[in-house]
Amino acid sequence: MAGYSILYKFTPLPPIRTKHVEGVIFSVVSKYGRAMKADFNALVSNWNHRVNFKTTVGYKGGDLVASVGTDDEVFGYLDGGTGVRYATMTDDFIPKTQPGSLSSGSGQGGLRYVSRRHPRPGIQARNFTVQMRQRYERAFIEDIQNNIMRALREMR
Repeated sequence: MAGYSILYKFTPLPPIRTKHVEGVIFSVVSKYGRAMKADFNALVSNWNHRVNFKTTVGYKGGDLVASVGTDDEVFGYLDGGTGVRYATMTDDFIPKTQPGSLSSGSGQGGLRYVSRRHPRPGIQARNFTVQMRQRYERAFIEDIQNNIMRALREMR
């Protein structure tokens, strides 16, 4: 009986320069952090008070993360919504922001008074942060994959 054997010689891969690939990933993550911050700044550009956003890029639990955030109280109320609202607005009030939108209009009217004696229905959540993630998630994943593949090809 005849025997057959197949010999395949593996060509060793070039050493992976992990610092190079890590730098490429850091660059892409930073790019999306800057883009999100610019979008958040555009969202609040016509608000009556200044909202400061901070971007941080770093490792969190082993993952490289870009975070854009603020500790602005009003932004937090609008983003997450509230169960009750103690502010009573003028009769002509039209909010600058709407749920489901990452833009601000001109709005109209303003605050009449604040009283815990006259609770109103809460603020409907705008979900700015959820929308921002949805806006960038697919492009970010594609960009990361493409840049990692490019970096690996460059190492040949």
